[in-house]
Amino acid sequence: MTPLARLSLISVVFAMLAACGVNPADSGKVWRSVTRTLGADRANEQALTASFSFDVDCENGGEAEMEAALNIDDETEGHLAALFGWQIRYDACQPDDNTLDGQLDYDAIMVADETEQGGLLTVRTTYQGTVTSTGETNGTCEIDVVGTLDAAAYEVPGEEFHAQADASYTGTICGNEVDEVFSASADIDADDA
Repeated sequence: MTPLARLSLISVVFAMLAACGVNPADSGKVWRSVTRTLGADRANEQALTASFSFDVDCENGGEAEMEAALNIDDETEGHLAALFGWQIRYDACQPDDNTLDGQLDYDAIMVADETEQGGLLTVRTTYQGTVTSTGETNGTCEIDVVGTLDAAAYEVPGEEFHAQADASYTGTICGNEVDEVFSASADIDADDA
């Protein structure tokens, strides 16, 4: 597995690490409902398509209309810069005990560089929109969140493989700071002998 492939695998793990009351507990519940509709499996099914739109039946009823685009800005040997985004319109979408209505925009910018010793990966994600939740939680929730992932993997001759990743989120969910709603940062140092 190349260092760039290892970095991509690390980024997928962090992407999975991926409310409408006024309190942090309810905000966390809505955030979990929203992230279930952004499943990595859906993104991977469409990753090779330049642009597309489709409707998704939500697990327990309703639907979400999704418009997505992929733009690879620069792909040269050892370097990749890409922009991927979803615009999601919820129509009584019920992924769990919450029913969602509203719109959420999600954008991800990825820059990956590979060198002889390893690779670097930077991913910046933005979630912005207004989602109304009914069911387990009730209310309207403004979402304005920025996620950052910086990962590096490298191998030094005569030493074992090293990998590290730092992920963090900033912003607000339903008027609550992200770190009040869920764990907003993670640091991983991994060595693979």
